[in-house]
Parts: sequence; structure tokens; C-alpha cells
Amino acid sequence: MNSRKRYAVRVERSGEWWAITIPGLKGAHSQARRLDQVEANAKEVISLITGSPEDSFDVEVERELPESMTSALAGYLAAVAAMDDTRMRFETAQTAALGALLGAGLTVRDVGALMGISHQRVSQLKPAVAPQRTSSRKSLSATSRDKKRGLQRTR
Repeated sequence: MNSRKRYAVRVERSGEWWAITIPGLKGAHSQARRLDQVEANAKEVISLITGSPEDSFDVEVERELPESMTSALAGYLAAVAAMDDTRMRFETAQTAALGALLGAGLTVRDVGALMGISHQRVSQLKPAVAPQRTSSRKSLSATSRDKKRGLQRTR
């Protein structure tokens, strides 16, 4: 198995620029205006110093941020994770409620009024929900319904 060489690249904010350092290579430094430019700039420097083509090795960018930025970013990422978890619980509860209400035979307008959403939104969500009929009336079998409607299959 042919393993590609991997270089660690450190980047930290320096004024309005990102200062790039490649610890494994003496004198390997660069800068970038934006984070999305760091990898390309680092590969260019590594290629110039080692003489290797830019597509023959990988880089792993390690961002070094001040504690205030690290703390704020960690708080944001934790909030995003919590929001994703909440969104999943919301969608599960919404699907269950829609299924139960529609399955009980309520109209989309009634379901919308009960759930606090528009009847149009109920109609949009309806195809994703497979309602279970909870009516107290006995359901006719498909064959009985077809016969009743005169849709009996001919063989």
C-alpha cells in the first residue's frame, strides 16, 4: 500500500492575515488573507521546498486561535449540535402528531388549527406521514370497497 506523505500545517491570525507555518520543513512559511486559501498556499510552499508535485502529498491544517475565539467558537458549535438534536425531536413529534390527527380523519384545516401551522403546510407534510386510521368504524377491505364502487377486477 502506497501511503501519501502528510504535512502538518499550523495557522494563526497575525493582523489581517493568517500566518502559515509548516513545522516539518525548515523555513517553510507563508500567509493567506482567508482560511480557505491556507491549504493551497501551504501546498505551494511545500512543493517549492521539497520539489514534489502539489498533488503528491496531503496537508492537515491546525488552526491556533486565541482563547476568546476558541471559547466563542466552542459555544457556537455546541449550540448548533443542540439545535440539530432539537430539530430531530421536533420532526419526530411533528410526524407523530400529523399521523395521529390525520389518521383520526381530521381535515388538513383542522390539523393546521390544532398544531398552529397553516393548512398548506399540513398538505406539504402530509405525503411524508403514513396516517393510521383510528376511526371506530370498521374499515372495509379493499375488495369490498372495489365491489361497492363497481370496480371489481375481471379475471
